Amino acid sequence: MITIYGIKNCDTMQQAFKWLNVHKVKCTFHDYKESGIDKATLEIWLKHFATDKLINTKSATWHGFFNALAFTHKKEHVIAIMDAKKKETRTRRIQKMVMMLQDQMNKPGKLNSK
Repeated sequence: MITIYGIKNCDTMQQAFKWLNVHKVKCTFHDYKESGIDKATLEIWLKHFATDKLINTKSATWHGFFNALAFTHKKEHVIAIMDAKKKETRTRRIQKMVMMLQDQMNKPGKLNSK
């Protein structure tokens, strides 16, 4: 049996569930928005996948901030966010990161120097 990691109400996950159902693939589902994910698993994933495959980077706000970071900083933020055990902690860490990045974006000579 395989384990599917994702967020239950994500459109892509819904499509995956339909496909798995049609093909009668048995699986368990790990909703990391609700349950989080351990750091060791994230470290393994980050060896094989880019950070934008692990966190939804489709929102305009996230896109602008996250793409300005170096790979190492992206990796650190992904681990810090995803490693949180509680949903509230993940949300708080995301908010903190966005606020920090907004602050950086507003400083001359920083991420968005023109």
